[in-house]
Amino acid sequence: MVVFDFNRQAHLEKVTRTLGIQSKAKVALEKNESMLQEINGEIARKEGILMRQKTSGEFDPDSFRRYYMTLFWYWKNIYPEQQVDMGSGQQITKRCIENITLDLKMRELEASYKKSFDEEESESQWNIFTKEARALLDSPDFYSAKVGATKYRMVKMDNE
Repeated sequence: MVVFDFNRQAHLEKVTRTLGIQSKAKVALEKNESMLQEINGEIARKEGILMRQKTSGEFDPDSFRRYYMTLFWYWKNIYPEQQVDMGSGQQITKRCIENITLDLKMRELEASYKKSFDEEESESQWNIFTKEARALLDSPDFYSAKVGATKYRMVKMDNE
């Protein structure tokens, strides 16, 4: 079981608030807009660091691939779309909020990746990237590391 904590610097000391397991953490964040904004800001800051891990601060395709693949792994394995039988053989696709959020984030990353190429070659470069990246889906240790003894994973950084 994973318990989520929220760390915040308050004046000279670090304050930790335990949010609880995943379902309780989601409810706590839904009720506290300022905490959610703070967390989103921290995610954006860490994303910026991850995407530019090379010392020059330039776009790093390897870091991007690890980040994208970790999100894709979560989308496919932890929060997948599910087919639900509505009776009489009719199937509908059911998506949880995490699946939708990951899908939106991956689309945002796709747009960011394409911007790093000329307009004429951006689509073909994206197709090459996704083909290479999805070939790695069954090798999550290549792009991510397990979090303890849980089913969760985190992006591998350059120094790992």
